[in-house]
Amino acid sequence: MTDSNNIILFGGLNGAGKTTFADSIRLCLYGRAIFGKVLSESKYQEFLLDFCTNTLDINEAYVSMSVVLDEENPPVELDIRRSFKKTKSGFKEELTLNKSGSSVELIDENYWSYYIEKLIPPNVSRYFFFDGEKVKEIMASEDSISYLFNAVKDLSGVSELDNLRKDLLEVRKNILSKTKKKSDLEQIESLRKMIEYHSDQVESLKVELQNRKNQIVKYEQDKTDINSDMTRIIGVNDSKKKTLYDSLKKLSIVLSELEENVVDFCYNRMMYMVSADSLKRTIERAKNENQELICNYSVEALKSIISNGESEKIIGMGPKSSQIIERIIDSLSTKKGDSSEQIIDISLSRIAQMESLYVTDDEIENFQKNYELRESTEHQIKSIQKKIEKIDEGVLSEYESDLDAIDTKIQECNVSVIALESEMNSNSQKIDDLLKKLKDAERSIVLEKVDRVAVDTIGEILASISERISIITEGSKRELIKNVNGMYSLLKNDEDMVKEIQIDGDYRLHIRNFANQELNISGLSEGEKSILMYSVVFALHKLSKLHFPMIIDSPIGRMDSIHSDNLASKLYPVVSNQLILLSHNREIVGSLHDKLRKCIASEYIITKYGEPKITPGYFD
Repeated sequence: MTDSNNIILFGGLNGAGKTTFADSIRLCLYGRAIFGKVLSESKYQEFLLDFCTNTLDINEAYVSMSVVLDEENPPVELDIRRSFKKTKSGFKEELTLNKSGSSVELIDENYWSYYIEKLIPPNVSRYFFFDGEKVKEIMASEDSISYLFNAVKDLSGVSELDNLRKDLLEVRKNILSKTKKKSDLEQIESLRKMIEYHSDQVESLKVELQNRKNQIVKYEQDKTDINSDMTRIIGVNDSKKKTLYDSLKKLSIVLSELEENVVDFCYNRMMYMVSADSLKRTIERAKNENQELICNYSVEALKSIISNGESEKIIGMGPKSSQIIERIIDSLSTKKGDSSEQIIDISLSRIAQMESLYVTDDEIENFQKNYELRESTEHQIKSIQKKIEKIDEGVLSEYESDLDAIDTKIQECNVSVIALESEMNSNSQKIDDLLKKLKDAERSIVLEKVDRVAVDTIGEILASISERISIITEGSKRELIKNVNGMYSLLKNDEDMVKEIQIDGDYRLHIRNFANQELNISGLSEGEKSILMYSVVFALHKLSKLHFPMIIDSPIGRMDSIHSDNLASKLYPVVSNQLILLSHNREIVGSLHDKLRKCIASEYIITKYGEPKITPGYFD
């Protein structure tokens, strides 16, 4: 491996043994302290039974690996092997350390656990060997508080200082217990128990106080979510109302036109439709009377022609001309009505005007359509008006009721916070008073001069340790926040909502968007959650200042292509000088695999069955 080829890539289907591979490395290094803390014999045997026989019932197994110890001068390549042999009482373990096939004189097997713990403590290893999906879930939950708190303690050296403080307290206790004054010891022990009791009370109150504060944060987030929903709904409702008002405007124009048509028909045509039969009879009578007048006039004119002897001249058919005219007169006479006096004296032009007043079937049909459309349009308008009223009437009342309920809960929590803080301060004051009494009691014990000097020195060291822990913790937290934001800004894409990441005094993550609003981490996209996790992991490694291989199981998970590309180009090449990625067949494949090739030193495939289980190669 080189600085530019720092990745070893393992591929394996789910169940092939990628997680077992990572556990094997921890087991080889730490043995019984595989999970950070030393397991009891029964728990360790239970783990070994599951670990060694999860696929086959075997009696012997081993894990081995080679490491280069750079802190030695010159660097030492060491072969580590833990063998396990099944016996009636459980697995018997044997650790062997070899260099070039020979036993190592530099590090004794019995000293190994202490040596590796100083090199990289077991509780620190979980920040170097981890499952990406599990840590991502931790970052999006309340567990992130304890995760970050412990990580800062473990990686900044505060845990070691805390252990030193506990050891010094035990030493002081042993020194003071050498006195033979039983009453003094009983008084000191009583004071210590009281201090312990009130300290437990303070810790219990701290947890309860934090829970109340967490509830307030949650309620405030709920309020933010509700207000966001209200803003969104108001916007949606405004959009709906605009659409409804636009429809209302269009329908009002249509209604106006229909109303005008209906009214026009009623005022100007309805009377003629109602009196259509009378008008028809009047026109027919007028036509008949005009026809009779025409016939009378024609008969008189023809008779005048005959009497004046002008028949032949006009008809031009000789003697028969008079006969033809007489037949015409007879024909006209039959068309004449009764000879009674005229009732309606109307000219033909006037009759034509009267005929124009007839209301046609098309006009009636059109009127009926307009009338029905007018009724339908009025109904639509009323329906839209009701919808607008419904939008305006109490559409947000449910949300406002929820906000009122949340405000009440926040007020109740604030009251509880004040009471808890008061009670915690009271207990803290009692502790201070008891510590003063304890100090006086300890000083009253007759000690040898050397013991008194030792006790005073321990007290000074304890005060110095407490001050140092406070300085380291605050500095580490500032550095952590800086590096988290720095890496996140590199890994995010242009559409990400996150602008800034903060960690408060209780180690709670706070995410803010570009409108300076706090975001709920669980509401982030899978890509945003993943790069948040990687940003935290990167910042923790920078904080540790350790140069140690990193092993990541499920490195991509359900991350989108843009964020995973950013990981491949901006994080994986620099996060560790030796990065081991355990990928399944839906993670580092295709174009993402191509982007990583220049950084990959070697590739292996893990198979569930067959021998060997690990062979050179990869999915694609």
